[in-house]
Amino acid sequence: MNRLLSHHEGFSILEALVAIAVLAATLLPLYHMQSTLADAAYRAEGLRAAIEAESNALAYLQLLDPLEEPDGETEIGGWTLSWTSQLLANEENADGYMGGRLYSVWLYEVDATLSRGSRERELTVRRLVWRRTGNPLPF
Repeated sequence: MNRLLSHHEGFSILEALVAIAVLAATLLPLYHMQSTLADAAYRAEGLRAAIEAESNALAYLQLLDPLEEPDGETEIGGWTLSWTSQLLANEENADGYMGGRLYSVWLYEVDATLSRGSRERELTVRRLVWRRTGNPLPF
């Protein structure tokens, strides 16, 4: 009964190397997928920030008075907004209610550039500006 055991308990070197190769072949595609998802999330965040900045810039331009500030530059959330405006049409003392000439009206086209580093976006809006020039009750 003194026989030598013909097998050893545990893994051989060859079995361990095969297990590592199978593990690597399984994990490599998972790493690639995770890397792709991280890149997509980074790009999506950049686009979200650009859309938010563009929305803020359009809101700013809607409140802009081209008569007072025909061109200029301002900082909005880390982005630089610069604009120039061009008069398209005007009507001095426009006809109003019952032929009264109460208002002067101007139509401007505002060309703006929203930039941050190497990213740049062109925006164009039209602004209608009016000023009361007459008295509605002349008596």
